[in-house]
Amino acid sequence: MLRILDPPGLRAEFRQNSIAPAYLLAGPDGYRAEKTARWLRDKVVDAALGGLNSESVWGDETTPGKIAEAASAYPMFGGRRFLWVRHAEQLLSGAALDPLLRYLENPSDSTILVFTSQKLDKRLKLTSAFAKHGHVVEFARLSGRDLLDQVTRQARAHGLELAPEAVSTLVDLTGEDLAEIDQELAKLALQPDAAGGTLGAERVRELVGRSRDVDAFELADALDPAHPLQFVNGWTERRRRGGDVVGAAAILGWRFRQLAQLRAGLDSGMDAREAASAAGLAPFQQRRAIPLARNHSPAHLEKTLEVFRQADRRAKSSSLGPDLAFDLAVLRWATGPTS
Repeated sequence: MLRILDPPGLRAEFRQNSIAPAYLLAGPDGYRAEKTARWLRDKVVDAALGGLNSESVWGDETTPGKIAEAASAYPMFGGRRFLWVRHAEQLLSGAALDPLLRYLENPSDSTILVFTSQKLDKRLKLTSAFAKHGHVVEFARLSGRDLLDQVTRQARAHGLELAPEAVSTLVDLTGEDLAEIDQELAKLALQPDAAGGTLGAERVRELVGRSRDVDAFELADALDPAHPLQFVNGWTERRRRGGDVVGAAAILGWRFRQLAQLRAGLDSGMDAREAASAAGLAPFQQRRAIPLARNHSPAHLEKTLEVFRQADRRAKSSSLGPDLAFDLAVLRWATGPTS
């Protein structure tokens, strides 16, 4: 019978200094699985050598043979290597898995191999191999009190204090996907009244209900400086239909911050998907956001963030009002970083 751990069980093993050479972190709660993978990386890899001895690959972009080869490599300057295979459910199956299964029969003692997968199939040979020579950890979706406690912890990680009824309201509005909830918490943390106080249910309902305007998110996905007219036309049409200007501008400002963080990660040499994840982009957003970040120069993003900050101040304190203030901000973005 397979030995399957839950997340607390994994941490208990770790506290006993039981570090396995291989971990399969699997289940529908991808948010906690990825957080746990990062926690493992920080625990086992020397921070000074993290860039040299830490590597991540994606199941749909590599082969089991290449993973086995990479896992067999020696770390730079001693210590341990950390090899993270993300979206492992997309790996090739069948005979293609044989090199990886052979590796797991005799894993390297200087490499920590971590798989994260949205699926846990206990019938697979690969799952059995991880259970025999390492650890399999199941990340089921949280519900009830466990879910609300987790959301409270995530809110505090963003510097937010939510009243208990506000936590329940956030879950009601957003659903039970922790990655999506974390996106909403990141946006809530940008609100001026979020710092130093407790957000109640009504304020969360107002802010989250406004920010989850689907049209505004689609508009944010059109922020391509190579084709600015597409975005300007979308903004104009949304204004013509009476869309919420302030809510849409908040989403755009938030997306520009993500693009700036993503571009900085790319410029520092990070892998594109890892940079996108570090910028807080959910997996379904990454394929669109990565080319958008690359099409923006750092100067353009820096200028745009300042322009949107100025527009927000003018919308609140000048005679321009929010509509004209953000119209001008959009035009400043469309004309590039030197405008």
